Amino acid sequence: MNITEIKIDYKAGKAFLENYASHFERLEEQETIKLRLMHERKPEAVAALIPDEQAFIMKTDLLERQRLKLFGRKNLNQILEGAPEAMQKDIERLCKRIRASVSQIQKINEIIRLMSSERLKRAQRANKQLETYNDRGSVSTKYRNNLPDIKA
Repeated sequence: MNITEIKIDYKAGKAFLENYASHFERLEEQETIKLRLMHERKPEAVAALIPDEQAFIMKTDLLERQRLKLFGRKNLNQILEGAPEAMQKDIERLCKRIRASVSQIQKINEIIRLMSSERLKRAQRANKQLETYNDRGSVSTKYRNNLPDIKA
Protein backbone atom coordinates (compact mmCIF):
# COMPACT_ATOMS: atom_id res chain seq x y z
CA MET A 1 0.00 0.00 0.00
CA ASN A 2 1.28 3.43 -0.92
CA ILE A 3 1.59 6.02 1.88
CA THR A 4 -0.84 8.28 0.06
CA GLU A 5 -3.51 5.55 0.19
CA ILE A 6 -3.68 5.38 3.99
CA LYS A 7 -6.95 6.69 5.44
CA ILE A 8 -6.12 8.64 8.58
CA ASP A 9 -8.51 9.34 11.44
CA TYR A 10 -7.22 12.82 12.23
CA LYS A 11 -9.31 13.17 15.37
CA ALA A 12 -7.59 10.09 16.85
CA GLY A 13 -4.35 11.21 15.22
CA LYS A 14 -4.47 14.59 16.95
CA ALA A 15 -5.03 12.93 20.34
CA PHE A 16 -2.15 10.59 19.63
CA LEU A 17 0.17 13.45 18.60
CA GLU A 18 -0.67 15.28 21.83
CA ASN A 19 0.39 12.19 23.81
CA TYR A 20 3.44 11.71 21.56
CA ALA A 21 4.58 15.32 22.08
CA SER A 22 4.08 15.08 25.85
CA HIS A 23 6.11 11.86 25.93
CA PHE A 24 9.05 13.44 24.13
CA GLU A 25 8.88 16.52 26.34
CA ARG A 26 9.08 14.30 29.45
CA LEU A 27 11.97 12.40 27.87
CA GLU A 28 13.72 15.71 27.18
CA GLU A 29 13.31 16.64 30.86
CA GLN A 30 14.77 13.26 31.87
CA GLU A 31 17.76 13.68 29.56
CA THR A 32 18.33 17.22 30.87
CA ILE A 33 18.43 15.86 34.43
CA LYS A 34 20.89 13.16 33.34
CA LEU A 35 23.13 15.76 31.68
CA ARG A 36 23.09 17.93 34.81
CA LEU A 37 23.98 14.95 37.01
CA MET A 38 26.82 13.97 34.69
CA HIS A 39 28.09 17.54 34.73
CA GLU A 40 27.97 17.47 38.55
CA ARG A 41 29.86 14.13 38.46
CA LYS A 42 27.18 12.13 40.26
CA PRO A 43 27.44 8.68 38.65
CA GLU A 44 25.29 6.99 41.29
CA ALA A 45 22.44 9.41 40.58
CA VAL A 46 22.85 8.84 36.83
CA ALA A 47 22.75 5.08 37.40
CA ALA A 48 19.56 5.51 39.43
CA LEU A 49 17.89 6.93 36.29
CA ILE A 50 18.41 3.70 34.33
CA PRO A 51 15.04 2.11 35.25
CA ASP A 52 13.26 5.31 34.18
CA GLU A 53 15.22 5.35 30.93
CA GLN A 54 14.24 1.75 30.25
CA ALA A 55 10.59 2.66 30.84
CA PHE A 56 10.92 5.59 28.41
CA ILE A 57 12.44 3.29 25.79
CA MET A 58 9.60 0.80 26.15
CA LYS A 59 6.99 3.60 25.99
CA THR A 60 8.71 5.08 22.91
CA ASP A 61 8.57 1.68 21.18
CA LEU A 62 4.88 1.36 22.01
CA LEU A 63 4.14 4.88 20.75
CA GLU A 64 6.09 4.23 17.56
CA ARG A 65 3.98 1.12 16.85
CA GLN A 66 0.84 3.17 17.49
CA ARG A 67 2.11 5.91 15.18
CA LEU A 68 2.70 3.41 12.40
CA LYS A 69 -0.78 1.98 12.91
CA LEU A 70 -2.41 5.43 12.74
CA PHE A 71 -0.29 7.12 10.08
CA GLY A 72 1.58 4.35 8.30
CA ARG A 73 5.06 5.41 7.28
CA LYS A 74 4.12 9.09 6.88
CA ASN A 75 6.49 11.56 8.49
CA LEU A 76 5.32 14.63 10.39
CA ASN A 77 5.34 16.82 7.27
CA GLN A 78 3.20 14.33 5.37
CA ILE A 79 0.81 13.98 8.31
CA LEU A 80 0.46 17.77 8.48
CA GLU A 81 -0.05 18.11 4.71
CA GLY A 82 -2.90 15.60 4.77
CA ALA A 83 -4.66 17.08 7.80
CA PRO A 84 -8.08 18.68 7.35
CA GLU A 85 -7.84 22.45 7.14
CA ALA A 86 -9.74 22.89 10.41
CA MET A 87 -7.10 20.84 12.26
CA GLN A 88 -3.94 22.01 10.52
CA LYS A 89 -2.95 24.67 13.08
CA ASP A 90 -3.32 22.22 15.97
CA ILE A 91 -1.46 19.46 14.12
CA GLU A 92 1.28 21.94 13.12
CA ARG A 93 1.67 23.07 16.75
CA LEU A 94 2.00 19.44 17.88
CA CYS A 95 4.51 18.64 15.14
CA LYS A 96 6.63 21.63 16.21
CA ARG A 97 6.58 20.45 19.82
CA ILE A 98 7.66 16.95 18.77
CA ARG A 99 10.45 18.23 16.51
CA ALA A 100 11.75 20.63 19.16
CA SER A 101 11.92 17.94 21.85
CA VAL A 102 13.48 15.32 19.58
CA SER A 103 16.08 17.84 18.39
CA GLN A 104 16.94 18.83 21.96
CA ILE A 105 17.17 15.17 23.04
CA GLN A 106 19.61 14.51 20.19
CA LYS A 107 21.77 17.48 21.22
CA ILE A 108 21.77 16.44 24.88
CA ASN A 109 22.67 12.85 24.01
CA GLU A 110 25.57 14.03 21.84
CA ILE A 111 26.89 16.16 24.73
CA ILE A 112 26.55 13.18 27.10
CA ARG A 113 28.37 10.95 24.62
CA LEU A 114 31.22 13.43 24.28
CA MET A 115 31.48 13.93 28.05
CA SER A 116 31.54 10.19 28.68
CA SER A 117 34.12 9.58 25.98
CA GLU A 118 36.42 12.29 27.30
CA ARG A 119 36.12 11.07 30.89
CA LEU A 120 36.92 7.51 29.83
CA LYS A 121 40.00 8.71 27.97
CA ARG A 122 41.17 10.70 30.99
CA ALA A 123 40.59 7.72 33.28
CA GLN A 124 42.56 5.53 30.89
CA ARG A 125 45.50 7.94 30.86
CA ALA A 126 45.43 8.29 34.64
CA ASN A 127 45.25 4.53 35.08
CA LYS A 128 48.36 4.05 32.95
CA GLN A 129 50.41 6.51 35.02
CA LEU A 130 52.14 5.29 38.13
CA GLU A 131 53.75 7.78 40.46
CA THR A 132 56.67 6.46 42.49
CA TYR A 133 59.08 8.05 44.93
CA ASN A 134 62.82 7.67 44.62
CA ASP A 135 65.26 7.53 47.54
CA ARG A 136 65.48 11.34 47.61
CA GLY A 137 61.69 11.67 48.04
CA SER A 138 60.98 13.18 44.65
CA VAL A 139 58.09 11.95 42.50
CA SER A 140 58.74 10.04 39.33
CA THR A 141 55.94 9.23 36.88
CA LYS A 142 56.11 5.92 35.06
CA TYR A 143 53.71 4.62 32.46
CA ARG A 144 52.30 1.13 32.43
CA ASN A 145 51.91 -0.13 28.90
CA ASN A 146 50.38 -3.49 29.65
CA LEU A 147 46.89 -2.13 30.39
CA PRO A 148 44.19 -2.46 27.74
CA ASP A 149 42.82 0.68 26.11
CA ILE A 150 39.30 1.75 27.04
CA LYS A 151 37.21 2.31 23.94
CA ALA A 152 34.57 5.02 24.17
